[in-house]
Amino acid sequence: GGRIFVTGYAKFFATPIDGDACDSISFFPIPQLAALNMTAANRRRANAIIDAVNHGIQKSVSKAGSNVQFIDFDNLYEGRRFCEAKNADDPIGANNPNVFFNDLKTVLPFPCVAEAAKQTPGLEVDITDVLQQNSVFHPKIGAHRILAAELNFRILRDSIISGNSGT
Repeated sequence: GGRIFVTGYAKFFATPIDGDACDSISFFPIPQLAALNMTAANRRRANAIIDAVNHGIQKSVSKAGSNVQFIDFDNLYEGRRFCEAKNADDPIGANNPNVFFNDLKTVLPFPCVAEAAKQTPGLEVDITDVLQQNSVFHPKIGAHRILAAELNFRILRDSIISGNSGT
């Protein structure tokens, strides 16, 4: 009698504008090795892939029965993606908490370690670190919090509507 919530993916990039701050940058921090600039066309393709994946997930979930629900939370990321116009001075926003995705240069918070701002000034991120590599494009903690709040809201709403507090 329980419910299963299946989430889709949020688009990584704000709506691309030809010639914006991201058009001539790469997400790889070593310019000599950066193979792909994040042009508006590349970002449009990446966002379209996310839409296609979400459509496939939603289609599969719709066949799973009434206790399984697809959650499209992409709208919760509006204004918090890579390449937002308001972040033109730092379009990737690796350590900007208002950008919801990690980048190779994101300083990840660890328990018992000082905040990035309080660490040694000029700290360089070791891009050979496996944790850094595997965290790229994954959501930051703020993104997890907003998704958890959305799921909690839906569970509460569904339990009130159904009159069942044991969902």
